[in-house]
Order: sequence, then C-alpha cells, then structure tokens
Amino acid sequence: KATGVVARITDCRFYKNQAIKNENNPGNGGAIYVTQLADATITGCEFTENTAANSGGAVGIHGEATAKLTDLTFTKNTAVTGAGLYLSINTTETLKNLTFTTQIVALNSAGDVIQTINGETVPASAATVS
Repeated sequence: KATGVVARITDCRFYKNQAIKNENNPGNGGAIYVTQLADATITGCEFTENTAANSGGAVGIHGEATAKLTDLTFTKNTAVTGAGLYLSINTTETLKNLTFTTQIVALNSAGDVIQTINGETVPASAATVS
C-alpha cells in the first residue's frame, strides 16, 4: 500500500523526545511520526518518557502508512490519545511483541496505550500491557 518514504529503524533508544503542536506541526509522534504513504519498520527499540501534544506519545502512525513494529518496549510515554502508540484507521500494521508499562494519557481514550482513530485497541495477543 505505501509508496512514499521507506524507513528502517533498528536497535534504538528514544528518551524524552517531544512533539509540540503549532501551525507547522500537529504534535503527533513524540519520538517517531510516520505519515501519508510512508513504509516504516521499527525493530528492537525502547521508547521512554516521550511526549506528544496530540497523539502517539512515543510513536504516531497516521494516514495511509504501512508499519511493521516488532520487539518494542514503551515506558512512561505521554499523549492526549495513544500515549504509547497511536495507529490511524487507514494504516496497515503488523505488530509483534510490544510491551507497555505505565503509559500516561492526558485526556480522552480512558487510558488506552494503543489506540486507533476509531477508538479500537490492539488485540492482547499483539501486546503485553502492565
């Protein structure tokens, strides 16, 4: 589906990054923001204390992007929605072995750590939440 930018991110640590909201930035994806027709593969990474003014405290996947997320750890990330990970309704995602600990949701979403634009959460088989 994706035909835009291709990104491969492996074995990284993202610590205390921030996505602010202003006239040029929607404030999505505190550490990583994937949008439109991008194709992103993120493997073996840790996301700790990242913040987004809007959605995806650590990672925000929006638009018709394709995302393959494997062996990721999310700890104490903060956003209005999808504190750890936010997936929009039009994304195509493959999720495997995602671990979430103490995500902080500022508003909305009733504490969901993974949220799609239509309010669904990721199946428990794809993620470990503590």
